[in-house]
Amino acid sequence: MENEVAISISDNGLGIPAESLKNLFSDYFQVDEQHSNQIGSGIGLALSKAIVEEHKGHIAVESTPAENGKRGFTNFTVRLKKGKSHFKTAIFDGAKDYPTHPDIYTQQPEKELTILKSKKETDISTETILVVEDNSEIRLLISSLVGKHYQVAESENGLMGWETAIETLPDLIICDIMMPIMDGIELCRRLKEDERTSHILLLF
Repeated sequence: MENEVAISISDNGLGIPAESLKNLFSDYFQVDEQHSNQIGSGIGLALSKAIVEEHKGHIAVESTPAENGKRGFTNFTVRLKKGKSHFKTAIFDGAKDYPTHPDIYTQQPEKELTILKSKKETDISTETILVVEDNSEIRLLISSLVGKHYQVAESENGLMGWETAIETLPDLIICDIMMPIMDGIELCRRLKEDERTSHILLLF
């Protein structure tokens, strides 16, 4: 259709069984792949679907599983309407124009953290939030958002998060669950069993 944009992503890997397709966009659902070392939380596609639908779009998938030595095929298609006439005008009240390629996606996490901590804006609280996330892009995104109003510390796995929490005693910890070295569940257990950190609020 002329008034919409279609984005398709395909691969020729294992494919997805037909019985799994109906649940693919559900929270915490993961396809049971034998001999797979892939670790995930099962929220990626559910989050993608929610974001697409918030933009009044549609996401669909079609897949043929691999069998008899033949590769499988999977295709995801996202359809988005052009323009903004399909949105309520109130959504854009007070909205600002942002560059096509924000610096947040090009700066290194270490550099961004230094910037966040050195900001002297009057609206930044003295309260501290610790972001524990092994994905550097997601960690940077969360830090950039909460860093507008709070002091921010970062850790890339549960063990580092534990050490940082003991050192800084943050007011809130935003934590991933699936992480290397120490996952979020073990980190939570340690924090709640230690008198120094048992009061800290955790958000997964």
